[in-house]
Amino acid sequence: MKFPGIITFSLLFILVTRIGYGQPIWSLDDCIQYALEHNIEFKRSGLNVQANEVIVLESKLLRLPSLNSSISHSYNFGRSIDPTTNDFETRSIQSNFVGLNSSIVLWNGWRQQNTLKRSKIDLEVSLEQQEGVAYNITMDVLRYYLQILVNLENVEIAKNQLALSEEQIVRTIILVDVGKLAENALLDIKAQVAADEVLLVKALNNLDLSYLDIRLLLNLELDTPF
Repeated sequence: MKFPGIITFSLLFILVTRIGYGQPIWSLDDCIQYALEHNIEFKRSGLNVQANEVIVLESKLLRLPSLNSSISHSYNFGRSIDPTTNDFETRSIQSNFVGLNSSIVLWNGWRQQNTLKRSKIDLEVSLEQQEGVAYNITMDVLRYYLQILVNLENVEIAKNQLALSEEQIVRTIILVDVGKLAENALLDIKAQVAADEVLLVKALNNLDLSYLDIRLLLNLELDTPF
């Protein structure tokens, strides 16, 4: 089965993902494959495809000739009818029977042909439905995966901004001490540091939530390393 070509971009995402030591590596392909293997709707669509494949095969077999065979053996004692002469005989009689018959439907109002066509259409529909389910799952995983990458970058930006503000505090303190800046300048930069700390906390919370979202999507335990 062919899945959306967007999966081929996974190598790009792997390169920019930050992964801690000892943590399992989940590439985009890994996430999509795991989601497909564990998604109930996708499994159900696969079973539906298999069932329709069986129906198509049965419809094809019904168009073939049927062949039946039978064999029997009898052994009679005492007075009985001899099957070869149809006379009563007082003796033991053995007889064998072998039968073979074949039949084929030449025409039954195009019922078999229409049944086969219908079963093929049902199979195509089920395949398209399975493709649709796979596509939706792939798009969901991609969206959540990208959100993690975005939140990782936001965390880095927030950390860098906080570091710059903390450096600015040191410079401002020096300038205030030598009389180059007023005291309120130090208060302003301290307020900026406090605001940057809040932004960093929000960025970290958003990152944690994005990891939670993808764990739920993949049906992973919430404490699964990711």
